[in-house]
Amino acid sequence: MLVELIYTSVPATETVDVKAILEVARRKNAKLDITGMLCFDGKMFIQLLEAEEAVIDALYGAIEHDKRHKDIELLHRGKISERSFDDWSMAYENIPMGMLETLSERIGVMSMTEAGNEVAAIGESFGDRLFGLFPQQN
Repeated sequence: MLVELIYTSVPATETVDVKAILEVARRKNAKLDITGMLCFDGKMFIQLLEAEEAVIDALYGAIEHDKRHKDIELLHRGKISERSFDDWSMAYENIPMGMLETLSERIGVMSMTEAGNEVAAIGESFGDRLFGLFPQQN
């Protein structure tokens, strides 16, 4: 079963090499059949991941114990019927400073208001919502 997971985190250091993070993530994600999107506004990350449930759960467990992150907050985890980022091992979008905090708050509110644990239909997943906000680039 496919699952999407969205979380936010703050880098543990002030200097962040996003290019290096993306290179490693894209290589690992391709091997594990993980797709998704990473956004960074200079102080906060928000990441949406899509994969089989067991893969997502193992990856998020590793993220929670990764010392390069702090203030990790799970915003959403839900079943999906189809990937939104199926061609992207890890899409990336640089966001204006402060915008991610607002976006993460809105995603959290949307997640809390969803009914049950039903599989999201195409066009209803958070990935589809995020995908539509940004130009298609990898």
